[in-house]
Amino acid sequence: MEKHKLSREELYHLVWEKPISRLAEELGIKSTELRKYCLRSEIPLPEQGQWSKIQFGKEVTKTSLPPVSASEPTEEVVIEKKDISEVEPPIMFPGENELSFKVPYRLINPDPLIIAAENGLKRTPRVSRDMYRTERDQLPIRVSKSNIGRALRIMDTLVKCWKRRGYEITIHEGEAFVHLRKVRQRISLREINKKLPKKGVYDFQEFEPTGQLAFRMDWSGGREWKDGRLLLEDQILVILNHMELSARELERGWAERAERQKIEEGLENQRKLVIKKQQAKEAAFKTLIADALRWKELKVLDEYLAELTLKQEHSSAFLEWLAWAKQKRIAEDPFVKFSDFNNDEEV
Repeated sequence: MEKHKLSREELYHLVWEKPISRLAEELGIKSTELRKYCLRSEIPLPEQGQWSKIQFGKEVTKTSLPPVSASEPTEEVVIEKKDISEVEPPIMFPGENELSFKVPYRLINPDPLIIAAENGLKRTPRVSRDMYRTERDQLPIRVSKSNIGRALRIMDTLVKCWKRRGYEITIHEGEAFVHLRKVRQRISLREINKKLPKKGVYDFQEFEPTGQLAFRMDWSGGREWKDGRLLLEDQILVILNHMELSARELERGWAERAERQKIEEGLENQRKLVIKKQQAKEAAFKTLIADALRWKELKVLDEYLAELTLKQEHSSAFLEWLAWAKQKRIAEDPFVKFSDFNNDEEV
Protein backbone atom coordinates (compact mmCIF):
# COMPACT_ATOMS: atom_id res chain seq x y z
CA MET A 1 0.00 0.00 0.00
CA GLU A 2 1.57 3.29 -1.15
CA LYS A 3 1.91 6.16 1.36
CA HIS A 4 2.19 9.93 0.84
CA LYS A 5 3.96 11.92 3.55
CA LEU A 6 3.00 15.59 3.53
CA SER A 7 3.55 18.31 6.05
CA ARG A 8 0.44 19.87 7.48
CA GLU A 9 1.25 23.14 5.69
CA GLU A 10 1.80 21.34 2.34
CA LEU A 11 -1.61 19.65 2.55
CA TYR A 12 -3.19 22.99 3.53
CA HIS A 13 -1.83 24.70 0.40
CA LEU A 14 -2.87 21.76 -1.83
CA VAL A 15 -6.53 21.79 -0.71
CA TRP A 16 -6.70 25.54 -1.36
CA GLU A 17 -5.06 25.29 -4.80
CA LYS A 18 -7.43 22.76 -6.41
CA PRO A 19 -10.80 21.10 -5.71
CA ILE A 20 -10.54 18.46 -3.02
CA SER A 21 -12.10 15.83 -5.30
CA ARG A 22 -9.35 16.34 -7.89
CA LEU A 23 -6.64 16.29 -5.23
CA ALA A 24 -8.08 13.09 -3.74
CA GLU A 25 -8.00 11.48 -7.19
CA GLU A 26 -4.31 12.42 -7.58
CA LEU A 27 -3.53 10.95 -4.16
CA GLY A 28 -5.48 7.79 -4.98
CA ILE A 29 -8.06 8.06 -2.19
CA LYS A 30 -11.69 9.08 -1.83
CA SER A 31 -12.56 12.74 -1.26
CA THR A 32 -14.38 11.82 1.99
CA GLU A 33 -11.18 10.24 3.31
CA LEU A 34 -9.13 13.30 2.36
CA ARG A 35 -11.58 15.50 4.26
CA LYS A 36 -11.12 13.26 7.32
CA TYR A 37 -7.34 13.71 7.10
CA CYS A 38 -7.82 17.50 6.98
CA LEU A 39 -10.28 17.41 9.88
CA ARG A 40 -7.91 15.39 12.06
CA SER A 41 -5.02 17.73 11.19
CA GLU A 42 -7.20 20.83 11.81
CA ILE A 43 -6.77 22.04 8.22
CA PRO A 44 -9.54 24.46 7.14
CA LEU A 45 -11.28 23.68 3.82
CA PRO A 46 -12.70 26.06 1.19
CA GLU A 47 -16.40 26.83 1.41
CA GLN A 48 -18.85 25.19 -0.96
CA GLY A 49 -19.03 26.94 -4.33
CA GLN A 50 -15.58 28.55 -4.02
CA TRP A 51 -14.21 27.07 -7.26
CA SER A 52 -17.26 28.28 -9.16
CA LYS A 53 -16.70 31.79 -7.79
CA ILE A 54 -13.02 31.69 -8.78
CA GLN A 55 -13.95 30.62 -12.31
CA PHE A 56 -16.14 33.70 -12.71
CA GLY A 57 -13.61 36.06 -11.21
CA LYS A 58 -15.38 36.57 -7.89
CA GLU A 59 -13.36 37.38 -4.78
CA VAL A 60 -12.97 34.62 -2.21
CA THR A 61 -11.53 34.61 1.28
CA LYS A 62 -8.81 32.11 2.20
CA THR A 63 -8.93 30.89 5.78
CA SER A 64 -5.52 30.95 7.47
CA LEU A 65 -3.94 27.76 8.78
CA PRO A 66 -4.34 27.84 12.58
CA PRO A 67 -1.59 26.65 14.91
CA VAL A 68 -1.70 22.96 15.77
CA SER A 69 -3.50 22.17 19.03
CA ALA A 70 -2.04 20.23 21.93
CA SER A 71 -4.20 17.20 21.07
CA GLU A 72 -2.51 16.96 17.61
CA PRO A 73 1.20 17.67 18.19
CA THR A 74 2.37 16.23 14.84
CA GLU A 75 2.95 18.48 11.85
CA GLU A 76 3.15 15.54 9.40
CA VAL A 77 0.20 13.92 7.59
CA VAL A 78 0.54 10.36 6.25
CA ILE A 79 -1.97 9.52 3.51
CA GLU A 80 -2.35 5.85 2.62
CA LYS A 81 -3.21 5.17 -1.02
CA LYS A 82 -5.55 2.19 -1.43
CA ASP A 83 -4.98 -0.56 -3.96
CA ILE A 84 -6.79 0.03 -7.23
CA SER A 85 -8.78 -3.19 -6.61
CA GLU A 86 -10.42 -1.52 -3.60
CA VAL A 87 -11.84 1.29 -5.76
CA GLU A 88 -14.78 0.45 -8.04
CA PRO A 89 -13.73 1.22 -11.65
CA PRO A 90 -15.95 3.50 -13.73
CA ILE A 91 -18.02 2.12 -16.59
CA MET A 92 -16.16 2.64 -19.86
CA PHE A 93 -17.72 1.93 -23.25
CA PRO A 94 -15.68 0.84 -26.31
CA GLY A 95 -13.75 3.75 -27.79
CA GLU A 96 -13.85 5.83 -24.59
CA ASN A 97 -10.90 7.17 -22.65
CA GLU A 98 -10.28 9.86 -20.07
CA LEU A 99 -10.35 12.63 -22.69
CA SER A 100 -13.82 11.55 -23.82
CA PHE A 101 -15.36 13.22 -20.76
CA LYS A 102 -13.42 16.49 -20.70
CA VAL A 103 -15.46 19.65 -21.20
CA PRO A 104 -13.56 21.97 -23.60
CA TYR A 105 -12.96 25.66 -22.91
CA ARG A 106 -14.86 26.58 -26.09
CA LEU A 107 -17.46 24.90 -28.31
CA ILE A 108 -15.73 22.66 -30.85
CA ASN A 109 -17.87 21.23 -33.66
CA PRO A 110 -21.05 21.39 -31.52
CA ASP A 111 -23.83 18.85 -31.95
CA PRO A 112 -26.89 20.08 -33.93
CA LEU A 113 -28.92 19.95 -30.71
CA ILE A 114 -26.48 22.37 -29.10
CA ILE A 115 -26.53 24.70 -32.12
CA ALA A 116 -30.33 24.83 -31.90
CA ALA A 117 -30.16 25.45 -28.12
CA GLU A 118 -27.63 28.28 -28.60
CA ASN A 119 -29.87 29.95 -31.18
CA GLY A 120 -32.85 29.54 -28.85
CA LEU A 121 -31.04 31.14 -25.93
CA LYS A 122 -30.16 34.12 -28.12
CA ARG A 123 -33.74 34.53 -29.37
CA THR A 124 -35.56 33.89 -26.12
CA PRO A 125 -36.25 36.96 -23.93
CA ARG A 126 -35.24 37.01 -20.31
CA VAL A 127 -37.28 34.81 -17.97
CA SER A 128 -36.47 36.87 -14.90
CA ARG A 129 -33.52 38.96 -13.76
CA ASP A 130 -30.98 38.03 -16.43
CA MET A 131 -32.21 34.43 -16.75
CA TYR A 132 -32.49 32.93 -20.24
CA ARG A 133 -34.02 29.65 -21.38
CA THR A 134 -34.25 27.56 -24.52
CA GLU A 135 -37.45 27.06 -26.51
CA ARG A 136 -39.87 24.12 -26.16
CA ASP A 137 -38.44 22.11 -29.04
CA GLN A 138 -34.86 22.36 -27.72
CA LEU A 139 -32.77 20.90 -24.92
CA PRO A 140 -34.06 22.42 -21.64
CA ILE A 141 -31.40 24.90 -20.47
CA ARG A 142 -32.17 27.78 -18.08
CA VAL A 143 -29.20 29.97 -17.11
CA SER A 144 -28.03 33.56 -16.76
CA LYS A 145 -26.38 35.28 -19.71
CA SER A 146 -22.89 34.90 -18.22
CA ASN A 147 -23.36 31.12 -17.94
CA ILE A 148 -24.76 30.42 -21.43
CA GLY A 149 -21.40 29.44 -22.93
CA ARG A 150 -20.48 27.18 -20.04
CA ALA A 151 -23.89 25.48 -20.02
CA LEU A 152 -23.70 24.80 -23.76
CA ARG A 153 -20.20 23.28 -23.44
CA ILE A 154 -21.31 20.98 -20.62
CA MET A 155 -24.44 19.89 -22.45
CA ASP A 156 -22.52 19.42 -25.71
CA THR A 157 -20.10 17.08 -23.95
CA LEU A 158 -22.96 15.10 -22.43
CA VAL A 159 -24.84 14.86 -25.75
CA LYS A 160 -21.73 13.59 -27.55
CA CYS A 161 -21.09 11.05 -24.77
CA TRP A 162 -24.72 9.83 -24.92
CA LYS A 163 -24.61 9.41 -28.68
CA ARG A 164 -21.22 7.69 -28.53
CA ARG A 165 -22.72 5.22 -26.06
CA GLY A 166 -25.61 4.55 -28.44
CA TYR A 167 -28.25 6.43 -26.45
CA GLU A 168 -31.04 8.26 -28.28
CA ILE A 169 -32.09 11.83 -27.41
CA THR A 170 -35.65 13.03 -28.05
CA ILE A 171 -37.49 16.25 -27.23
CA HIS A 172 -41.26 16.31 -26.72
CA GLU A 173 -43.51 19.10 -25.42
CA GLY A 174 -40.69 21.06 -23.80
CA GLU A 175 -39.01 18.07 -22.17
CA ALA A 176 -35.86 16.23 -23.27
CA PHE A 177 -35.33 12.50 -22.80
CA VAL A 178 -32.29 10.24 -23.04
CA HIS A 179 -33.21 6.70 -24.08
CA LEU A 180 -30.81 4.12 -22.68
CA ARG A 181 -32.10 1.19 -24.72
CA LYS A 182 -35.69 0.79 -23.37
CA VAL A 183 -35.09 3.05 -20.33
CA ARG A 184 -36.10 6.71 -20.67
CA GLN A 185 -34.63 9.45 -18.46
CA ARG A 186 -35.72 13.10 -18.46
CA ILE A 187 -32.82 15.58 -18.34
CA SER A 188 -32.35 19.34 -17.85
CA LEU A 189 -29.64 21.89 -17.07
CA ARG A 190 -30.30 24.98 -14.96
CA GLU A 191 -28.62 27.66 -12.91
CA ILE A 192 -29.48 27.69 -9.23
CA ASN A 193 -31.22 30.87 -8.02
CA LYS A 194 -31.55 32.28 -4.55
CA LYS A 195 -34.48 34.22 -3.16
CA LEU A 196 -34.10 37.93 -2.64
CA PRO A 197 -35.71 39.72 0.32
CA LYS A 198 -39.12 41.14 -0.56
CA LYS A 199 -39.38 44.92 -0.48
CA GLY A 200 -43.02 44.78 0.50
CA VAL A 201 -45.55 42.21 1.70
CA TYR A 202 -47.42 42.22 -1.63
CA ASP A 203 -44.38 42.43 -3.91
CA PHE A 204 -43.49 39.56 -6.22
CA GLN A 205 -40.79 37.16 -5.09
CA GLU A 206 -37.56 37.89 -6.97
CA PHE A 207 -34.58 35.58 -7.51
CA GLU A 208 -30.91 36.15 -8.22
CA PRO A 209 -28.61 33.80 -10.21
CA THR A 210 -25.90 32.22 -8.05
CA GLY A 211 -23.54 31.18 -10.87
CA GLN A 212 -23.91 27.53 -9.78
CA LEU A 213 -25.06 25.10 -12.50
CA ALA A 214 -27.05 21.94 -11.83
CA PHE A 215 -27.78 19.00 -14.12
CA ARG A 216 -30.86 16.93 -13.28
CA MET A 217 -31.93 13.45 -14.28
CA ASP A 218 -35.50 12.48 -13.39
CA TRP A 219 -37.43 9.22 -13.04
CA SER A 220 -35.54 5.94 -12.45
CA GLY A 221 -32.61 6.68 -10.14
CA GLY A 222 -33.37 10.41 -10.38
CA ARG A 223 -30.64 12.70 -9.07
CA GLU A 224 -29.19 16.20 -9.40
CA TRP A 225 -25.51 17.12 -9.76
CA LYS A 226 -24.36 20.68 -9.14
CA ASP A 227 -21.32 22.86 -8.71
CA GLY A 228 -19.72 22.53 -5.32
CA ARG A 229 -16.29 21.45 -4.25
CA LEU A 230 -16.35 19.67 -7.61
CA LEU A 231 -17.45 21.63 -10.68
CA LEU A 232 -20.10 20.17 -12.94
CA GLU A 233 -17.49 19.84 -15.70
CA ASP A 234 -15.62 17.33 -13.52
CA GLN A 235 -18.71 15.20 -12.89
CA ILE A 236 -19.47 14.12 -16.48
CA LEU A 237 -18.32 10.52 -16.00
CA VAL A 238 -20.14 10.30 -12.66
CA ILE A 239 -23.36 11.43 -14.36
CA LEU A 240 -22.94 8.97 -17.23
CA ASN A 241 -22.15 6.07 -14.89
CA HIS A 242 -25.13 6.83 -12.68
CA MET A 243 -27.46 6.95 -15.69
CA GLU A 244 -26.11 3.64 -17.02
CA LEU A 245 -26.26 1.91 -13.61
CA SER A 246 -29.81 3.17 -13.04
CA ALA A 247 -30.83 1.84 -16.46
CA ARG A 248 -29.19 -1.52 -15.78
CA GLU A 249 -30.91 -1.77 -12.40
CA LEU A 250 -34.27 -1.03 -14.00
CA GLU A 251 -33.62 -3.49 -16.83
CA ARG A 252 -32.61 -6.12 -14.29
CA GLY A 253 -35.88 -5.52 -12.45
CA TRP A 254 -37.82 -5.85 -15.70
CA ALA A 255 -36.00 -9.10 -16.54
CA GLU A 256 -36.67 -10.53 -13.07
CA ARG A 257 -40.32 -9.51 -13.29
CA ALA A 258 -40.62 -11.07 -16.77
CA GLU A 259 -39.02 -14.26 -15.48
CA ARG A 260 -41.41 -14.36 -12.51
CA GLN A 261 -44.33 -13.76 -14.86
CA LYS A 262 -43.12 -16.55 -17.14
CA ILE A 263 -42.89 -18.93 -14.18
CA GLU A 264 -46.33 -17.87 -12.93
CA GLU A 265 -47.82 -18.33 -16.40
CA GLY A 266 -46.23 -21.79 -16.60
CA LEU A 267 -47.69 -22.74 -13.23
CA GLU A 268 -51.08 -21.35 -14.28
CA ASN A 269 -50.98 -23.36 -17.53
CA GLN A 270 -50.12 -26.49 -15.54
CA ARG A 271 -53.00 -25.81 -13.17
CA LYS A 272 -55.39 -25.35 -16.10
CA LEU A 273 -54.11 -28.57 -17.68
CA VAL A 274 -54.66 -30.49 -14.43
CA ILE A 275 -58.18 -29.05 -14.16
CA LYS A 276 -58.88 -29.90 -17.81
CA LYS A 277 -57.71 -33.50 -17.30
CA GLN A 278 -59.78 -33.75 -14.12
CA GLN A 279 -62.83 -32.42 -15.93
CA ALA A 280 -62.22 -34.90 -18.77
CA LYS A 281 -62.05 -37.77 -16.26
CA GLU A 282 -65.26 -36.61 -14.58
CA ALA A 283 -67.00 -36.35 -17.96
CA ALA A 284 -65.76 -39.82 -18.94
CA PHE A 285 -67.04 -41.26 -15.65
CA LYS A 286 -70.43 -39.65 -16.17
CA THR A 287 -70.53 -41.23 -19.63
CA LEU A 288 -69.60 -44.58 -18.07
CA ILE A 289 -72.45 -44.34 -15.58
CA ALA A 290 -74.83 -43.37 -18.38
CA ASP A 291 -73.66 -46.34 -20.47
CA ALA A 292 -74.14 -48.69 -17.51
CA LEU A 293 -77.64 -47.43 -16.92
CA ARG A 294 -78.37 -47.70 -20.63
CA TRP A 295 -77.00 -51.26 -20.67
CA LYS A 296 -79.30 -52.18 -17.80
CA GLU A 297 -82.29 -50.76 -19.71
CA LEU A 298 -81.25 -52.71 -22.82
CA LYS A 299 -81.13 -55.96 -20.77
CA VAL A 300 -84.76 -55.31 -19.85
CA LEU A 301 -85.48 -54.66 -23.54
CA ASP A 302 -83.84 -57.96 -24.51
CA GLU A 303 -86.07 -59.87 -22.09
CA TYR A 304 -89.12 -58.05 -23.36
CA LEU A 305 -88.34 -58.75 -27.05
CA ALA A 306 -87.65 -62.43 -26.28
CA GLU A 307 -90.94 -62.82 -24.44
CA LEU A 308 -92.78 -60.91 -27.14
CA THR A 309 -91.33 -63.15 -29.87
CA LEU A 310 -92.64 -66.24 -28.08
CA LYS A 311 -96.16 -64.99 -27.56
CA GLN A 312 -96.81 -62.76 -30.56
CA GLU A 313 -98.11 -64.08 -33.87
CA HIS A 314 -95.29 -63.79 -36.44
CA SER A 315 -97.09 -61.76 -39.02
CA SER A 316 -95.21 -59.83 -41.67
CA ALA A 317 -95.99 -56.58 -39.88
CA PHE A 318 -94.71 -57.95 -36.56
CA LEU A 319 -91.57 -59.35 -38.11
CA GLU A 320 -90.87 -56.00 -39.77
CA TRP A 321 -91.34 -54.19 -36.46
CA LEU A 322 -89.16 -56.75 -34.62
CA ALA A 323 -86.34 -56.22 -37.12
CA TRP A 324 -86.54 -52.46 -36.55
CA ALA A 325 -86.52 -52.93 -32.72
CA LYS A 326 -83.46 -55.17 -32.81
CA GLN A 327 -81.65 -52.74 -35.08
CA LYS A 328 -82.29 -49.90 -32.63
CA ARG A 329 -81.23 -52.14 -29.77
CA ILE A 330 -77.89 -52.89 -31.41
CA ALA A 331 -77.29 -49.19 -32.23
CA GLU A 332 -77.74 -48.26 -28.55
CA ASP A 333 -75.51 -51.05 -27.23
CA PRO A 334 -72.46 -49.55 -25.43
CA PHE A 335 -70.43 -52.66 -26.25
CA VAL A 336 -70.97 -51.97 -29.95
CA LYS A 337 -69.46 -48.46 -29.44
CA PHE A 338 -66.33 -49.94 -27.86
CA SER A 339 -66.10 -52.48 -30.68
CA ASP A 340 -66.29 -49.69 -33.27
CA PHE A 341 -63.60 -47.71 -31.34
CA ASN A 342 -61.26 -50.71 -31.32
CA ASN A 343 -61.81 -51.30 -35.05
CA ASP A 344 -61.00 -47.65 -35.79
CA GLU A 345 -57.75 -47.93 -33.80
CA GLU A 346 -56.71 -51.04 -35.77
CA VAL A 347 -57.34 -49.24 -39.07
